[in-house]
Amino acid sequence: MFFAAERLPVVRRWILRGEGLSSIKEFQRSDFKELMQVMDGKPVTVRLLDPPLHEFLPKVSEVKADFATELGYDDPQHLIEDIETMEEENPMLGLRGCRLGITRPEITEMQVEAIMHAAADLIEENSNPRPRIMVPLVGGVAEFQNQALLVKRTAER
Repeated sequence: MFFAAERLPVVRRWILRGEGLSSIKEFQRSDFKELMQVMDGKPVTVRLLDPPLHEFLPKVSEVKADFATELGYDDPQHLIEDIETMEEENPMLGLRGCRLGITRPEITEMQVEAIMHAAADLIEENSNPRPRIMVPLVGGVAEFQNQALLVKRTAER
């Protein structure tokens, strides 16, 4: 969903600079609508995002001035520094699973809004969407409760 040529720069700007989340939401809304439309009347389980964020970032060796400018940086060195700060010793222990949504709740909210809006669009078109939301890689009750409450509040809104 995020590695398409027109999407990857937007995702990178969000990861690095916190910008463009509304554009990502529109990508997601469109993707979820298409998926639920094909599955009309059948349950569709969407696992909330939990990738190691560094997988979306370029290698330091790929950073050039024009590339940095595309991502909103005046100085390529600042982009390199930001990329290096996101490196993790063991990505499976970092922001994987529900920890991404706990530390950056705006990503959980964005995805839930995209799922619910896509479903609402389909209901208006007389389809029968049946979305389900999966909270990924929960390690304890408190993690699940945090994300479940956020999902429920966002969906109700």
